[in-house]
Amino acid sequence: MNNSQKQFISSIVKAIGDKCNKAKILNSVVIAQAILETGWGTSELYKKYNNAFGLNNYFDEVSKQYDYVKISVPQEVNGKIVYNAEYMAKHKTVAESVEHLMRWYTIREKYKPIIGNTDYKKVCNFLTGKYATDSQYGKKLIILIESYGLTAYDKPKTVTSKKEVKIQVGLYVNLDYALEFAKTLINKDFNPYIRKNKDKHNYTIFVITDNEVETKQRLSYNRITYI
Repeated sequence: MNNSQKQFISSIVKAIGDKCNKAKILNSVVIAQAILETGWGTSELYKKYNNAFGLNNYFDEVSKQYDYVKISVPQEVNGKIVYNAEYMAKHKTVAESVEHLMRWYTIREKYKPIIGNTDYKKVCNFLTGKYATDSQYGKKLIILIESYGLTAYDKPKTVTSKKEVKIQVGLYVNLDYALEFAKTLINKDFNPYIRKNKDKHNYTIFVITDNEVETKQRLSYNRITYI
């Protein structure tokens, strides 16, 4: 991941804030969508109109409150890419684009299966043919999520048992370093969670587990310090 890509992810994470968690949509999927839909922030829709997700404006209850622009956009039809002039949403900020996407998912009935779904692969595959015309849409999102460790941004599992605990394994002042370490944890089959500490401008990394003893043993085996 180069610096430009790191900066783009950081900007999207900042724009998301707690919007995905409130809507019960996976952060990892939304970040991957922003990467894919904007080409890492290079699309005209993104640079000129803050539309990070290729959102149309259908002037309905989901979109009528947003501005719009008519622009040519690519679509897949019968396996071929064609360009059609569409009314696309125009946003004041990227945060507003995230807000629009959350309305898109929570108001439109067809997206009900992804609300609260914590399996990013199922969510990504579900979006193929429904959110986008790209027949490889879900596969592309999954590759982005796994290549850049985006699950580190997902909300940890709701604690349903007293046995489930958080084990602190790191503290970083730089989000990029925290993300890299979280990716390392994922590759070692741990379940990491990054928490931004208010007023301290740093990030604590935890491992979520329902088997504290076994997890601490594995952390020690991998030479990972824990508290």
